[in-house]
Amino acid sequence: MALCLSCSNHHSMIDDLEEQVAEKNDTIPNSTRDMDGNGSTKKVLPDKTPTDSLKILAIGNSFTDDGMTYLPGLIAHAGLSYVKIAKIVVGGASLQYHYNHALQYDNVYNYYTSEGGRSFSKKGKKSFSDALSDDQWDIVVMQQVSQYSGLYYTYQPYLDSLIVFVRRQLPHSVIAWQMTWAYGSESTHSGFSNYNQNQTTMYNAICTSVDEAVKESNLDVVIPSGMAIQKLRATSVNNPPLDLTRDGYHLDFGAGRYVAGCTWFESLIAPVYYTCVIGNTLRTKYGRVPVDNDVATICQQAAHEAVEEFPY
Repeated sequence: MALCLSCSNHHSMIDDLEEQVAEKNDTIPNSTRDMDGNGSTKKVLPDKTPTDSLKILAIGNSFTDDGMTYLPGLIAHAGLSYVKIAKIVVGGASLQYHYNHALQYDNVYNYYTSEGGRSFSKKGKKSFSDALSDDQWDIVVMQQVSQYSGLYYTYQPYLDSLIVFVRRQLPHSVIAWQMTWAYGSESTHSGFSNYNQNQTTMYNAICTSVDEAVKESNLDVVIPSGMAIQKLRATSVNNPPLDLTRDGYHLDFGAGRYVAGCTWFESLIAPVYYTCVIGNTLRTKYGRVPVDNDVATICQQAAHEAVEEFPY
């Protein structure tokens, strides 16, 4: 397949990206493994008080939208007024897409921001680089497009190259990764054929790919949305064969998006402000599986357990 690249091409593409960025900057790290001078790129989430700001930028596609839809509401219901979240998204965008546009400085991304728990507001179009420079982001989140999320060879060299690019503009930011979810059991998405139309096969492949990405690219944090969804599918909340999706792959407007938002909150917000998603009072009447008190409790527990159990 065209996406499969040799190791020599992998390093060549990273070197090419570094050289292009270096034209605009005096120095750039030689690899994703040498960002802090001691061979380690691992960074930890910052400690904040409720009056300290936290700024999060996500780079992705419609699965990013799914994961973040309820995040502003969860933040508001947690009483956190100084959290800014933003996203740049293009439907169907893969890591290769982001790589291709990282240095073109073309305004292809829809840019949305939310501050203090308010709803997302569209801020027009931005380029990859302009979004990175729009603020001093504490956390930058990336992900792979869903059909390739369990095919690790599609991650590289693009992921390493993008981390280099982000680190050069935001050397102190935490790099987070959204682990996406397996499709509904009867999904008609063409990419489901990569996994023999089997949800368990797809889920296991995603887990393996994320494990490889963490080890090879030294990702700082993983948001295990896919694990939380899979946990919820094993409860009374599930609605097979859609399996908490609205079309076989995008998340249901109710419990699907809600548990993903809870997982983002528990992964990125809770550790920073020493809080927890369990007990959050946000509810929603939307979707095929609306979130009332009982469903919220199960969703919050699934998200909490996924973050607690995920090995990274």
